[in-house]
Order: sequence, then C-alpha cells, then structure tokens
Amino acid sequence: LPPEKCLIIGDRLETDIAMANKFGIDSALVLTGVSKDIKNFGKHKPTYIINSVFDLI
Repeated sequence: LPPEKCLIIGDRLETDIAMANKFGIDSALVLTGVSKDIKNFGKHKPTYIINSVFDLI
C-alpha cells in the first residue's frame, strides 16, 4: 500500500508516532496507552489524537 493509504496507530510518541513521521505515514496517538500527556509532543506530533482504538470504528 502507498503511505497515503496507511495509518499507524500507537501509544508511544518516541517509537510509534516517530516511525510514522519518518516514513510520511499518517498516525493516530491513542491516549489509553503509555502517552497520556498531550501537552508536549516534542518533534513527534501525531496526525490524529484518539481516546481509544474504538474511536476508529
């Protein structure tokens, strides 16, 4: 699949979201996991922020 048709979903800014950004893939940060502080993304800003993976359904 081309990157523009993909979405990486994860709960870690430093790994999941960083990988998505590195490869130009949209990302969704899930707040029910490790990363719960959305005040400071640093350089790893997600495309979307969701409360739960169930928000994708």
